[in-house]
Amino acid sequence: MFVAQGIPVLDLDRVGHQLLTEDQSLQAQIINAYGKAVTDQEGRIHRPSLAALVFQDAGALAHLNSLMHPRIRQRELQWRHQQITPFVIIEASVLIESGQHQRMDAVIAVLAPLAQRKQRTLRRHDYDESRFAAIVARQCNDEQRRQYADYILENNSTLQALQTAQHILYNKLCATFS
Repeated sequence: MFVAQGIPVLDLDRVGHQLLTEDQSLQAQIINAYGKAVTDQEGRIHRPSLAALVFQDAGALAHLNSLMHPRIRQRELQWRHQQITPFVIIEASVLIESGQHQRMDAVIAVLAPLAQRKQRTLRRHDYDESRFAAIVARQCNDEQRRQYADYILENNSTLQALQTAQHILYNKLCATFS
């Protein structure tokens, strides 16, 4: 919705996915750390295998994050320097958990009940319930998100209701950051 209003949005999860396919040095480090079990038949990183491994082991996830996050941050900084709008949106699924919320001018939390998130995620991705549960277990809960958020968008109703709330927020952000 922000993109449709001319606001640049950078999806850090997508940046991470790109790095896994483009950054050969990162690929080598990941294979060295986790073995060939996280690769496909062509020797490329197989994200589902890597995710299955790290979401079961907090230490493995922390190590993967230590490899990924500096590179993601570098790409983010390069992207930010190219933008000319009064503000940008950085979309990140673990912004608070990683402590990166502290470097943001404002945090927007988009919240929906867990059952709705589960239904949407299972429909949108090739996840099973155990993988969804493992991901949720590594994320903060909505109470924590509310604590850190400067703005909250409730995504528990219709698309039209979300669009209305987002438009109100857009106007607030334009007034704040112009």
